[in-house]
Amino acid sequence: MSSKLIGAIVAVLALGALLMWQFNAEEAADRQGTEVKIELPKIDKTVVDGLEITTPDKGSVTLEKKGDKWALTAPIQFAAAQAAVDAALDKLDELEVSGVAATKEKNHERLEVTDDKAVKLVVKQDDKVLLDLRIGAYRTGNTMVRLAGQTPVATIKGSIRYAFSKTVKEWRDRTITDFELTSVEKMTIENDKGIVTIVKDGADAYMQAPGDPPIKDFNKVKAKSIIGSATHLNAVDFIDSPNLETLGLGATPKSKVTLDIAGKPAVVLIGTKVDNYWHAKLADSPLVYTVSNFMGERLSSGPDDFIEEEEKPIDAAKLEAAGAQMMQPDGTSGLPPGVMEQVKAQLAAQGAQGVQLKQAQ
Repeated sequence: MSSKLIGAIVAVLALGALLMWQFNAEEAADRQGTEVKIELPKIDKTVVDGLEITTPDKGSVTLEKKGDKWALTAPIQFAAAQAAVDAALDKLDELEVSGVAATKEKNHERLEVTDDKAVKLVVKQDDKVLLDLRIGAYRTGNTMVRLAGQTPVATIKGSIRYAFSKTVKEWRDRTITDFELTSVEKMTIENDKGIVTIVKDGADAYMQAPGDPPIKDFNKVKAKSIIGSATHLNAVDFIDSPNLETLGLGATPKSKVTLDIAGKPAVVLIGTKVDNYWHAKLADSPLVYTVSNFMGERLSSGPDDFIEEEEKPIDAAKLEAAGAQMMQPDGTSGLPPGVMEQVKAQLAAQGAQGVQLKQAQ
């Protein structure tokens, strides 16, 4: 290596060290010479009844507690996702200052607590503002926060920004159906594959309805599982201003699932598939959703889909190839302890040989 190249490398390293020293010196100077104490108001999540949240590139939402339920009131009116609200309220309950990150305004941009970079959070009780906070970057195990109108930046232990930084869609309740599985007396699926009717068989089992064209080797386990899918159906997304006919949800839907719950029907319509999602809606509601490909296919099942398939032996070659793809640099399979031992035992029982994957330690 030439002396010129060595000299250039040394110069670059020296410059980097100098810049780092200046950066650290500025931070140290920011915190020294003045004693700053930042206190956040203690929030009792049980009294909070309003949240106003603005996130860069995700827009603004207003959430209000109505009775014992939360709802979106802006930019749209819709039931709120209770789990998302609970996660946000839990973070409010845990707010505790762990230190001071900066005392000068020039550091706001870097710590992402400026109004254009921070998540703006306003917490209310009976229209009274309990907290007006700017939530910034997550650094070295702490979240940077700043009270509105103040200059000092505090640190909060852990990550809290994710609980508030959400799109409008993520704040909306995605529940389509929510029934107890055992409350279903009967389920009927109608589509171009045919009609399947499943009825209760005892306290916790289901069978094909008597009198229907019999399905050979009817899979009772799958029948119960599909009823479970129909009773706990959640949306992936929402379709605003839908054209029902175009989405396969018009007068003749692609698939119609009728649940008989204590003598009252609940009807789920499944429409067209686009990419890996299916359109869906309740027959008595104007709301249109998309559901996962897994759910769409299950709720579009026909008679042949309930035939119990013969258990196929494990293909040792395919298993070995799949295991090789999961192999870690240390030579382990990346599977939980015991899994490969169980698989090997099953293969041995079937006479398969040659699987040499190591169990993950």
